[in-house]
Parts: sequence; structure tokens; C-alpha cells
Amino acid sequence: MHGLDVLSAQALSDEHGMAASQFRVMSDTADMKWGEVKADLGRALANELAIEARIAERATTYRRRRRTQAGQPAAPKVVFDDAASSNATVIEVRATTKIGILHRITKALGELGLDIRHATVQSIGMDVVDTFYVRSASGGLVTDPQHRREIIKAVLHAVS
Repeated sequence: MHGLDVLSAQALSDEHGMAASQFRVMSDTADMKWGEVKADLGRALANELAIEARIAERATTYRRRRRTQAGQPAAPKVVFDDAASSNATVIEVRATTKIGILHRITKALGELGLDIRHATVQSIGMDVVDTFYVRSASGGLVTDPQHRREIIKAVLHAVS
């Protein structure tokens, strides 16, 4: 929204429900109205902003980006890494960037009962490489093969 592109982001949460997020964004305009951005962030945190509708509206009116890659983008990919953390399952998502993609991925993970404990998000050209450290609804690692298949299905749907 507001014409901002998320270039990178870090998000952390703790056992008590406290969370901190830092986003590095780029604006497509020199006269960004940061007061409006801040006001919308407040409304979003208060559940008073129609985020889905705003993203859909932005996607239909946003100008098409020029391709910055010579070749075709790779197919979206979801990879689980069980060795990267002892207390969380690591999910890496690689896909072509689109308006609202980070929102759609995190929403898909949340709908499957996952608690995102840490996230690292990067946009590299027209690609995103997003890494999520997650726990199941019961607080454990995500090891059930059926649950993992559903996560892959939901995330691939979110990035398509």
C-alpha cells in the first residue's frame, strides 16, 4: 500500500506474545506521505483497516513493473529445514514478487495454526526469499508430513 515495496524485513516474537518488526522499504515517489503510512499502520494494528481489499485494489491499479531478469523466473518453492533451529521449524519460500505476497504468505501460515517466531524477508530483483521460523499450534516443531503437505499447498497457492 502507499506504493511501498518491502525490500527486506526482520520480525521476532517471544514466549509472552511480544513482537518486533523492522521493514526496509522503497517508495516509488519522492514525496511519500509518511503520516498517512503511520496512520494506516495504526489502523491495521487495531484491526480497523481492510487490508485484503486495499491490497487487491493496489494490485489492480499498480503499474506493471519492468522485468529485471533476463530469464524466466524459477517456479515457486517451499523448503523445510529441520537442522537450522532446535526450537522451530524453518520454512524457506522462494517466489516471484507480487503486490501483497508477504501478507498472503504469512496469512497462509497463520491459517494453518503456525506461530511465526522469526522471519527474514528479502526481495532480490523480481524474486523474494522469505525464511520463517515457525512452531505448531501446540508450540512444537512441525514434523507431521500431512501438515507439511498442507503448508506447501497453502503457501504455493498464496504466491501463485
